[in-house]
Amino acid sequence: MKKSKTKANFNHKGSIAVIIAMTIAVLLAMTALVTDVGAMALTRNKLQSAADSAALAGAQELPSNTTQAEIIARDYLDKNISDSYTADVVFSDSNQKISVNITKNIGFAFARILGINDGDINVHAAAINAPARSVVSGLRPFGIVWNPELDFQSNEEVILKYIPNITAEDELGPGNFGSVNLWGKDPQYKYPENILNGTKNHYAIGDGVDTYPGNNAGPTAKNLRDLLDANSGSVTILIPLFSTMDVPGNKEIIITGFAAFQIDDVEQKGNNVDVTGHFVEHVTLGNADLDGTDYGVRAVNLVE
Repeated sequence: MKKSKTKANFNHKGSIAVIIAMTIAVLLAMTALVTDVGAMALTRNKLQSAADSAALAGAQELPSNTTQAEIIARDYLDKNISDSYTADVVFSDSNQKISVNITKNIGFAFARILGINDGDINVHAAAINAPARSVVSGLRPFGIVWNPELDFQSNEEVILKYIPNITAEDELGPGNFGSVNLWGKDPQYKYPENILNGTKNHYAIGDGVDTYPGNNAGPTAKNLRDLLDANSGSVTILIPLFSTMDVPGNKEIIITGFAAFQIDDVEQKGNNVDVTGHFVEHVTLGNADLDGTDYGVRAVNLVE
Protein backbone atom coordinates (compact mmCIF):
# COMPACT_ATOMS: atom_id res chain seq x y z
CA MET A 1 0.00 0.00 0.00
CA LYS A 2 2.83 2.43 0.80
CA LYS A 3 4.45 1.80 -2.55
CA SER A 4 1.21 2.56 -4.33
CA LYS A 5 0.88 5.91 -2.51
CA THR A 6 4.44 6.89 -3.42
CA LYS A 7 3.79 6.26 -7.09
CA ALA A 8 0.53 8.21 -7.06
CA ASN A 9 2.24 11.10 -5.29
CA PHE A 10 5.06 11.11 -7.88
CA ASN A 11 2.56 11.26 -10.76
CA HIS A 12 0.72 14.11 -9.06
CA LYS A 13 3.93 16.16 -8.70
CA GLY A 14 4.79 15.52 -12.33
CA SER A 15 1.42 16.82 -13.46
CA ILE A 16 1.90 20.00 -11.44
CA ALA A 17 5.30 20.55 -13.03
CA VAL A 18 3.81 20.24 -16.51
CA ILE A 19 1.03 22.70 -15.65
CA ILE A 20 3.54 25.17 -14.21
CA ALA A 21 5.71 24.89 -17.31
CA MET A 22 2.71 25.45 -19.57
CA THR A 23 1.59 28.41 -17.47
CA ILE A 24 5.04 29.98 -17.68
CA ALA A 25 5.06 29.49 -21.44
CA VAL A 26 1.66 31.13 -21.76
CA LEU A 27 2.75 34.03 -19.53
CA LEU A 28 5.90 34.50 -21.58
CA ALA A 29 3.86 34.50 -24.78
CA MET A 30 1.45 37.04 -23.32
CA THR A 31 4.37 39.19 -22.15
CA ALA A 32 5.85 38.99 -25.63
CA LEU A 33 2.61 40.07 -27.24
CA VAL A 34 1.91 42.88 -24.76
CA THR A 35 5.46 44.24 -24.88
CA ASP A 36 5.96 44.07 -28.63
CA VAL A 37 2.42 45.16 -29.50
CA GLY A 38 2.88 48.12 -27.16
CA ALA A 39 6.18 48.97 -28.83
CA MET A 40 4.53 48.76 -32.24
CA ALA A 41 1.70 51.05 -31.11
CA LEU A 42 4.16 53.63 -29.77
CA THR A 43 6.20 53.52 -32.98
CA ARG A 44 3.04 53.76 -35.09
CA ASN A 45 1.96 56.90 -33.20
CA LYS A 46 5.36 58.51 -33.77
CA LEU A 47 5.30 57.61 -37.47
CA GLN A 48 1.75 58.93 -37.86
CA SER A 49 2.75 62.21 -36.24
CA ALA A 50 5.73 62.48 -38.59
CA ALA A 51 3.55 61.70 -41.62
CA ASP A 52 0.95 64.30 -40.57
CA SER A 53 3.61 66.97 -40.06
CA ALA A 54 5.30 66.16 -43.36
CA ALA A 55 2.03 66.32 -45.29
CA LEU A 56 1.04 69.66 -43.73
CA ALA A 57 4.49 71.15 -44.33
CA GLY A 58 4.64 69.98 -47.93
CA ALA A 59 1.11 71.19 -48.64
CA GLN A 60 2.21 74.78 -47.97
CA GLU A 61 3.95 74.73 -51.38
CA LEU A 62 0.96 73.46 -53.35
CA PRO A 63 -0.32 73.61 -55.96
CA SER A 64 2.45 75.51 -57.74
CA ASN A 65 5.62 73.74 -56.57
CA THR A 66 5.37 69.98 -56.08
CA THR A 67 9.15 69.58 -56.27
CA GLN A 68 9.69 71.83 -53.27
CA ALA A 69 6.71 70.27 -51.51
CA GLU A 70 8.30 66.82 -51.72
CA ILE A 71 11.69 68.14 -50.56
CA ILE A 72 10.10 69.75 -47.50
CA ALA A 73 7.99 66.69 -46.70
CA ARG A 74 10.97 64.33 -46.86
CA ASP A 75 13.05 66.72 -44.77
CA TYR A 76 10.38 66.58 -42.05
CA LEU A 77 10.43 62.78 -42.18
CA ASP A 78 14.22 62.60 -41.88
CA LYS A 79 14.18 64.90 -38.86
CA ASN A 80 11.41 63.01 -37.06
CA ILE A 81 12.08 59.34 -37.82
CA SER A 82 15.10 57.53 -36.44
CA ASP A 83 16.70 54.52 -38.14
CA SER A 84 15.72 53.26 -41.56
CA TYR A 85 12.32 53.64 -43.22
CA THR A 86 10.82 53.93 -46.69
CA ALA A 87 8.41 56.65 -47.80
CA ASP A 88 6.42 57.59 -50.88
CA VAL A 89 5.27 61.16 -51.52
CA VAL A 90 2.62 61.50 -54.22
CA PHE A 91 0.35 64.28 -55.49
CA SER A 92 -3.17 64.41 -56.89
CA ASP A 93 -3.77 65.28 -60.53
CA SER A 94 -4.68 68.85 -59.57
CA ASN A 95 -1.60 69.15 -57.32
CA GLN A 96 -3.85 70.35 -54.50
CA LYS A 97 -3.31 67.21 -52.41
CA ILE A 98 -0.14 65.59 -51.06
CA SER A 99 -0.08 62.03 -49.70
CA VAL A 100 2.70 60.62 -47.52
CA ASN A 101 3.05 56.85 -47.06
CA ILE A 102 5.61 55.43 -44.62
CA THR A 103 6.76 51.85 -44.02
CA LYS A 104 9.12 50.95 -41.19
CA ASN A 105 10.31 47.50 -40.12
CA ILE A 106 10.88 46.94 -36.41
CA GLY A 107 12.46 43.98 -34.65
CA PHE A 108 10.58 42.23 -31.85
CA ALA A 109 12.10 41.60 -28.43
CA PHE A 110 9.95 38.90 -26.84
CA ALA A 111 7.87 37.66 -29.76
CA ARG A 112 11.00 35.93 -31.06
CA ILE A 113 10.25 33.07 -28.67
CA LEU A 114 7.13 32.50 -30.75
CA GLY A 115 9.14 32.55 -33.95
CA ILE A 116 8.12 36.11 -34.92
CA ASN A 117 11.26 38.18 -35.42
CA ASP A 118 9.95 41.45 -36.88
CA GLY A 119 7.02 43.25 -38.46
CA ASP A 120 6.18 46.17 -40.76
CA ILE A 121 4.31 49.29 -39.69
CA ASN A 122 2.50 51.26 -42.40
CA VAL A 123 1.04 54.75 -41.93
CA HIS A 124 -0.59 57.23 -44.28
CA ALA A 125 -1.36 60.95 -44.18
CA ALA A 126 -2.75 63.38 -46.74
CA ALA A 127 -3.21 67.15 -46.73
CA ILE A 128 -4.80 69.56 -49.16
CA ASN A 129 -4.05 73.15 -50.11
CA ALA A 130 -7.25 74.56 -51.57
CA PRO A 131 -9.43 77.69 -51.57
CA ALA A 132 -10.42 78.68 -48.03
CA ARG A 133 -14.00 77.87 -47.08
CA SER A 134 -13.45 79.45 -43.67
CA VAL A 135 -10.89 81.56 -41.82
CA VAL A 136 -10.05 80.90 -38.17
CA SER A 137 -9.25 84.53 -37.33
CA GLY A 138 -7.54 87.68 -38.60
CA LEU A 139 -10.12 89.19 -40.97
CA ARG A 140 -10.05 92.98 -41.20
CA PRO A 141 -13.30 95.01 -41.26
CA PHE A 142 -13.21 95.99 -44.93
CA GLY A 143 -15.66 94.31 -47.27
CA ILE A 144 -15.41 94.31 -51.05
CA VAL A 145 -17.48 93.07 -53.95
CA TRP A 146 -15.05 90.98 -55.97
CA ASN A 147 -14.31 92.24 -59.45
CA PRO A 148 -13.44 89.29 -61.76
CA GLU A 149 -11.07 91.58 -63.66
CA LEU A 150 -8.84 91.85 -60.58
CA ASP A 151 -6.13 89.20 -60.67
CA PHE A 152 -4.57 88.31 -57.34
CA GLN A 153 -1.56 86.87 -59.19
CA SER A 154 -0.74 89.95 -61.25
CA ASN A 155 0.76 92.13 -58.47
CA GLU A 156 -0.78 95.13 -60.24
CA GLU A 157 -1.08 98.14 -57.95
CA VAL A 158 -4.62 98.81 -56.77
CA ILE A 159 -6.12 101.76 -54.89
CA LEU A 160 -8.45 100.27 -52.31
CA LYS A 161 -10.87 103.20 -52.10
CA TYR A 162 -14.30 102.03 -51.06
CA ILE A 163 -14.11 99.17 -53.58
CA PRO A 164 -11.21 98.61 -56.03
CA ASN A 165 -11.82 100.20 -59.43
CA ILE A 166 -15.54 100.67 -58.71
CA THR A 167 -17.22 103.84 -57.48
CA ALA A 168 -18.88 103.76 -54.08
CA GLU A 169 -22.18 104.90 -55.57
CA ASP A 170 -22.33 101.82 -57.79
CA GLU A 171 -21.81 99.26 -55.05
CA LEU A 172 -22.53 100.73 -51.60
CA GLY A 173 -25.89 101.55 -50.11
CA PRO A 174 -26.73 104.85 -48.36
CA GLY A 175 -24.56 105.54 -45.33
CA ASN A 176 -22.03 102.80 -46.06
CA PHE A 177 -18.40 103.21 -47.11
CA GLY A 178 -17.15 99.63 -47.29
CA SER A 179 -16.67 98.78 -43.61
CA VAL A 180 -18.21 95.70 -41.97
CA ASN A 181 -18.75 94.70 -38.35
CA LEU A 182 -16.60 91.64 -37.56
CA TRP A 183 -16.49 92.12 -33.79
CA GLY A 184 -20.20 91.64 -33.11
CA LYS A 185 -21.33 93.18 -29.84
CA ASP A 186 -17.99 92.92 -28.02
CA PRO A 187 -17.66 96.29 -26.21
CA GLN A 188 -13.90 95.87 -25.76
CA TYR A 189 -13.11 95.00 -29.36
CA LYS A 190 -14.40 97.42 -31.96
CA TYR A 191 -13.42 98.97 -35.28
CA PRO A 192 -9.91 100.32 -34.37
CA GLU A 193 -8.91 97.09 -32.60
CA ASN A 194 -10.26 95.03 -35.49
CA ILE A 195 -8.06 96.95 -37.94
CA LEU A 196 -4.94 96.52 -35.80
CA ASN A 197 -5.36 92.91 -34.72
CA GLY A 198 -7.90 91.31 -37.02
CA THR A 199 -11.03 89.57 -35.85
CA LYS A 200 -10.89 86.98 -33.09
CA ASN A 201 -13.90 85.21 -34.57
CA HIS A 202 -14.14 82.32 -37.02
CA TYR A 203 -15.92 83.15 -40.29
CA ALA A 204 -17.00 80.92 -43.17
CA ILE A 205 -18.55 81.34 -46.58
CA GLY A 206 -22.29 81.71 -46.04
CA ASP A 207 -21.97 83.56 -42.73
CA GLY A 208 -23.79 86.85 -42.36
CA VAL A 209 -22.14 90.03 -41.05
CA ASP A 210 -23.51 93.54 -40.64
CA THR A 211 -22.32 96.56 -42.56
CA TYR A 212 -20.69 99.27 -40.43
CA PRO A 213 -22.08 102.65 -41.54
CA GLY A 214 -20.09 105.86 -41.59
CA ASN A 215 -16.98 107.08 -43.38
CA ASN A 216 -14.60 106.44 -40.45
CA ALA A 217 -11.76 108.03 -42.41
CA GLY A 218 -9.78 109.15 -39.36
CA PRO A 219 -9.79 105.83 -37.44
CA THR A 220 -9.20 103.92 -40.69
CA ALA A 221 -6.13 105.95 -41.68
CA LYS A 222 -4.62 106.08 -38.18
CA ASN A 223 -4.96 102.39 -37.40
CA LEU A 224 -3.83 101.23 -40.83
CA ARG A 225 -0.73 103.41 -40.51
CA ASP A 226 -0.08 101.93 -37.07
CA LEU A 227 -0.48 98.47 -38.57
CA LEU A 228 2.01 99.30 -41.31
CA ASP A 229 4.51 100.73 -38.82
CA ALA A 230 4.27 97.55 -36.74
CA ASN A 231 5.07 95.45 -39.84
CA SER A 232 8.00 97.36 -41.34
CA GLY A 233 5.89 99.26 -43.83
CA SER A 234 4.13 96.39 -45.61
CA VAL A 235 1.42 94.04 -44.37
CA THR A 236 -1.05 91.57 -45.85
CA ILE A 237 -4.62 91.66 -44.55
CA LEU A 238 -7.47 89.22 -45.10
CA ILE A 239 -10.73 90.70 -46.36
CA PRO A 240 -14.20 89.12 -46.64
CA LEU A 241 -15.85 89.17 -50.08
CA PHE A 242 -19.51 89.77 -50.83
CA SER A 243 -21.77 89.46 -53.87
CA THR A 244 -23.35 92.80 -52.95
CA MET A 245 -22.91 95.57 -50.40
CA ASP A 246 -25.72 97.68 -51.79
CA VAL A 247 -27.76 97.85 -48.57
CA PRO A 248 -28.78 100.90 -46.52
CA GLY A 249 -27.37 101.55 -43.06
CA ASN A 250 -26.66 98.66 -40.72
CA LYS A 251 -27.79 95.54 -42.63
CA GLU A 252 -26.65 91.92 -42.89
CA ILE A 253 -24.69 90.81 -45.96
CA ILE A 254 -23.41 87.30 -46.75
CA ILE A 255 -19.75 86.31 -47.09
CA THR A 256 -18.98 84.68 -50.46
CA GLY A 257 -15.20 84.28 -50.18
CA PHE A 258 -11.92 85.67 -48.87
CA ALA A 259 -9.11 87.69 -50.48
CA ALA A 260 -5.67 88.82 -49.32
CA PHE A 261 -4.56 92.41 -49.90
CA GLN A 262 -0.99 93.56 -49.33
CA ILE A 263 -1.02 97.16 -48.11
CA ASP A 264 1.90 99.28 -49.23
CA ASP A 265 0.70 102.80 -48.37
CA VAL A 266 -2.15 104.66 -46.68
CA GLU A 267 -3.02 108.27 -47.57
CA GLN A 268 -5.84 110.30 -46.08
CA LYS A 269 -7.36 112.94 -48.35
CA GLY A 270 -9.90 114.88 -46.36
CA ASN A 271 -12.77 112.48 -45.72
CA ASN A 272 -11.36 109.85 -48.06
CA VAL A 273 -8.69 107.22 -47.44
CA ASP A 274 -6.65 105.69 -50.29
CA VAL A 275 -5.16 102.32 -49.37
CA THR A 276 -2.55 101.41 -51.99
CA GLY A 277 -1.45 97.83 -52.53
CA HIS A 278 -2.19 94.68 -54.49
CA PHE A 279 -3.99 91.38 -54.14
CA VAL A 280 -1.75 88.42 -53.35
CA GLU A 281 -1.88 84.70 -52.76
CA HIS A 282 -1.96 83.78 -49.09
CA VAL A 283 -2.17 80.58 -47.01
CA THR A 284 -4.07 80.86 -43.74
CA LEU A 285 -5.55 78.73 -40.97
CA GLY A 286 -9.05 77.56 -41.83
CA ASN A 287 -10.97 74.90 -43.73
CA ALA A 288 -10.16 74.21 -47.37
CA ASP A 289 -12.56 73.34 -50.18
CA LEU A 290 -11.21 71.51 -53.22
CA ASP A 291 -14.24 72.65 -55.22
CA GLY A 292 -14.18 76.25 -53.98
CA THR A 293 -13.57 79.38 -56.06
CA ASP A 294 -9.97 80.53 -55.74
CA TYR A 295 -9.74 84.22 -54.79
CA GLY A 296 -6.14 83.84 -53.63
CA VAL A 297 -6.68 82.83 -50.01
CA ARG A 298 -6.06 79.14 -49.46
CA ALA A 299 -6.12 76.88 -46.42
CA VAL A 300 -4.16 73.73 -45.58
CA ASN A 301 -5.92 70.81 -43.89
CA LEU A 302 -5.23 67.19 -43.09
CA VAL A 303 -7.86 65.09 -44.86
CA GLU A 304 -6.56 61.55 -44.32
